[in-house]
Formats: sequence, structure tokens, C-alpha cells
Amino acid sequence: MGLTTALGALYVLTFRGIFDSYGSGGGVKGSIDSGYWAFTYAAGGLTALLLVGSAWSRRLRGDRRLMN
Repeated sequence: MGLTTALGALYVLTFRGIFDSYGSGGGVKGSIDSGYWAFTYAAGGLTALLLVGSAWSRRLRGDRRLMN
């Protein structure tokens, strides 16, 4: 899951507009496009949903271990 998240974050940098904004310092100054923030919030929400779903599934099975 961590590898997928890291590769997804790197994939965003393959878009020329986003890559160029970081190259010119645009991302550092806070002028990041709203699409980037939408992607970031969507990825965070999906991660939270998956974590809650995993914990709920383990609870239903009666598995109390944190890791396998």
C-alpha cells in the first residue's frame, strides 16, 4: 500500500504543468493548482477509508493482532 501511494505521488510529477511549477518555485510559494489539492484530499480520504475498512474487517473476524 505504501509503495502504491509513493508511486502515485511521483506520477503526479509527470504532468508538465505541475513539474514546471515546482521547478520555478511555484509550489513552494503556495500557488499550487486546486486540482492538486483535490487529488491530495481524495488520496487521503481513500487511505482513511481503507484503514477503517481493514480495522473493521479484522474486528469482525475477531483478529486482535496489529500485524500478521
